[in-house]
Amino acid sequence: LLAYHSSSVVYGSQKLSENMALFWWTDLNTNLITFQIHASTTGWFGIAIAPSLGQMAGAAISACVNDNNEPKVLS
Repeated sequence: LLAYHSSSVVYGSQKLSENMALFWWTDLNTNLITFQIHASTTGWFGIAIAPSLGQMAGAAISACVNDNNEPKVLS
């Protein structure tokens, strides 16, 4: 886990596996969180952000698929 904080932005990153890493940053002025995933895959990957640990009800879920070598995000 790597984290950095400036006066208005908090950055972080986490290597999830040999082929996948998660990056995020929070803008403290706008209260927006941005996520970025770097992944080497020939199929798909997904991410879910749930309101409670272990609960999928109410989760925001997105998936990214490889569509003829073009990434497509499904939400």
